[in-house]
Amino acid sequence: MPYRNNFTLKEALQHMLRESGLEAAYQARRVLAEWPQVAGAQLAAQTRQLRLEKGVLYLNIPHPGWRQEVSQQRLALLQAVNAYAGMEICTEIRVTG
Repeated sequence: MPYRNNFTLKEALQHMLRESGLEAAYQARRVLAEWPQVAGAQLAAQTRQLRLEKGVLYLNIPHPGWRQEVSQQRLALLQAVNAYAGMEICTEIRVTG
């Protein structure tokens, strides 16, 4: 008789990621891959490079006005990143030009 449970494939994968300690890395990659949905289309269009390492989100934004905007809205962007991930994956944002 085949084994059956009430988990969907998505739920089973999420459980496996959580149990293996890979959930944060997966969510970080997801945030970067889906950056326009996380940050909004306008900010995403201004972001040239981004990476997330050890809880720090690095953004390269050439335009000084956009860098200033991100600096002023840093907390809101930080909250948006973590909310999108469903967990705290980012504790700091660093912006370069």
